[in-house]
Amino acid sequence: MRISSLILSTLLIGCGSSIEIADEAPAETGVVEGDTGNTVVDTSSPLDPDTGDLDTGVIVPEDTAPPSDTGTMMDTAPPDTPPPMGCAAAPLAVDPASTIDPATKGTLPTATKTVTLAKLGPLADVKVKITYPTAPDGTPHPGRHSWVMFHHAVHGPYPGVVYDDYPTIHGHWASHGFYVFSIDGSRVFFPTTTGTSLTFTQQQTVANMMSEAITHFLAEQEKPTADFPCRLDPARVAVAGHSRGGGATLLVPTARTDGAKIKGLISFQGVDPGSLTVPDGYVIPGFDLPALWLDAALDGDVIYPINALQYGRARGPSTMVTILGSKHTFTFDSNATPHQGGTTPTIMPSEHKAVCVQYSTAFLRARVRDAAPTASDLDRVFGQSGLASTASSGGVLFSFRPAKAFKFVARFDDLPTVPLGKTEDGAAFAMTGSMTALPYETHATSVASMGTGTRRVSKEVLSVQLKWETTGGAFDVPLSAGAFSGKKAVVFDLAMPNEGLSSGTTPLELEVKDSAGGTATTPIKDHLGAGWFTRPRRLATAYVPLAKLTGVDLAKATSIRIVAKSGIVAGVALLDSLRLE
Repeated sequence: MRISSLILSTLLIGCGSSIEIADEAPAETGVVEGDTGNTVVDTSSPLDPDTGDLDTGVIVPEDTAPPSDTGTMMDTAPPDTPPPMGCAAAPLAVDPASTIDPATKGTLPTATKTVTLAKLGPLADVKVKITYPTAPDGTPHPGRHSWVMFHHAVHGPYPGVVYDDYPTIHGHWASHGFYVFSIDGSRVFFPTTTGTSLTFTQQQTVANMMSEAITHFLAEQEKPTADFPCRLDPARVAVAGHSRGGGATLLVPTARTDGAKIKGLISFQGVDPGSLTVPDGYVIPGFDLPALWLDAALDGDVIYPINALQYGRARGPSTMVTILGSKHTFTFDSNATPHQGGTTPTIMPSEHKAVCVQYSTAFLRARVRDAAPTASDLDRVFGQSGLASTASSGGVLFSFRPAKAFKFVARFDDLPTVPLGKTEDGAAFAMTGSMTALPYETHATSVASMGTGTRRVSKEVLSVQLKWETTGGAFDVPLSAGAFSGKKAVVFDLAMPNEGLSSGTTPLELEVKDSAGGTATTPIKDHLGAGWFTRPRRLATAYVPLAKLTGVDLAKATSIRIVAKSGIVAGVALLDSLRLE
C-alpha cells in the first residue's frame, strides 16, 4: 500500500484476495413487493460481534402489520395537535446500559442482512451489509435506534471487496444497540483492474453515496414491507469509515433535507481530503462535528500521521487516539495481513481492534446515542482518563480538544509572524533567555504547493514553535485575573518534532507564577502519559492537575510559563491549545 499525491496518493491496502459473502444464509430470490428496485440478497443470521462467526439459524421476519381495531370511538374531540404519523410515532429503543464498559460486548444479540440497492451514487446494484441488534427471538430489536453509516478502505487486488470485513467492530457496536450500514464502494476505487488514484472528487463520490444511503434507509423504513420498519432514529446518526472511507466521512453533507441529524464521525486511519485539491472556498462540513480519529502509529503509508492533520483542523470537539505499534490494515478482520510496509508492528491486530471498539463505543454512546451521556464515556473521549492500559500492550497516545467555542488561554491558530501574537484576552506573549517562539504550520506538508482553497480550509492548523539553546529560557503566557477560578487543570498539546521515534523525551517544565512572587513548577513529562515517549512526533495532551502546582497562590496567578532550564540540551517543541479546564 502506498500514499502519494504530495503527502498522499493512491491508498491500496496490502495484497489479498477478493472476499465473497459466504458467512450468511442462502440468498432470497425476487424483488420485495413495494420495494423500489432494492432486493434482499441474503437472509439474516446471528453474528458474534467479537469473532464475526455466524450461527446457522434463520431469523423469522417480524410481523409488522398493525393490529386491527374493532372498537368504536364515541364522543372524542380531535386533539389540537395531530399525533405523529409513521415512524415518528414509534418509541425509541431501550438500549443496553451506558454503565457497561465500552470494551465489553453489549447485552444484545446481533445479526446481519445484506441488501442490494438498485442505484447508489454512480453505481448500480450496490450491496450494503447491515449489522443490527435483535430481540431474543431473532427479530430486529424493537424501537428506533441510533445508527452508523460506514464506508470501507481500498483493498486489492481487483475488485477489492472489503465492505463485509469489519465484523468485530460492527458487531460490537450492534451489541450496544446500534444499526450499522456498510456500503460496498469497491467499484468507485476499482472501476478497472488497476484502480484509481485518490482525488478530492473520489472522496466526494464516496461521501455522496453515504449521504444517499442515509436518505434511502430513512425512507425505506416507512414502508409496510420494510425489513427494518421504524428501527432508525433520524436524530441520532453517525458516519464512520476506514482509510479512504474515513476521509469521505468528513465530506458527508450535514445540512440535510431528509430529516437526518448527523451527530458525530469516526475515522479509522482516515485519509485527509483537506490535503487534496479542495475547491476554493469549500468548507469541509465534518470538521464541525464531534469527531474521533484513530491513528495507527506504524502506518507505513505516511510521512506524518494523516489523522493528526484532521485533528488539527477540527472545529468541533475532537479526540485523536494514536495506537502505538499498530498498522493501517489492523482495522480489518480477515485482511489485517500482510502488512503494507514500513516498520514491523509490535502489537497484534486484536489489540488494535480492542482499542478501536473501546474508544468508538464510548464515543458513539456519549455523542450519538445517549441524550444524557455518562461522565465516564465523556471522560474517555474528551477527558483526562483516556484508555485503560490493558486494552493494548503497546499503549496509546490520547489527545482531545473542546470545540472552538471553548474558552482557551491561547489557541495559537492566528499568530502573525510580527508581532508574535496574543492570548484570547489580548495580552502579549513574552520570551526570556534564549527561548524563541514563532507561529508554525504544524502540518506544512498538507498544504505545500496546493491551491488557495486548500490553504483556506487548513489555515487553522497552527501551533507555536518553541526553540531554545543550552542557556535556557521561557515562553510566558499572561493570565487574566481569576483565570483559575473553578478550574481543575492546565491542559495543552505538545510535540517534540526533532526527536526520534523510540526515545522521545522533553526537558521542559510548566511553571505558574503569582503576583506575590510565588512559583509552582512541575516537569511536563510527568503529565503526558508513558506512551508519548515512544511516539513524540504526535501531538499529545498534557493534563496537569492544579493539585500538582504547589507554592503558588492560584487566585493571584499572573502567567503560565513553558520553561527550558539552563544547561539542558538545545531543542524544539510544538505547543498548542493551551487552556484551563
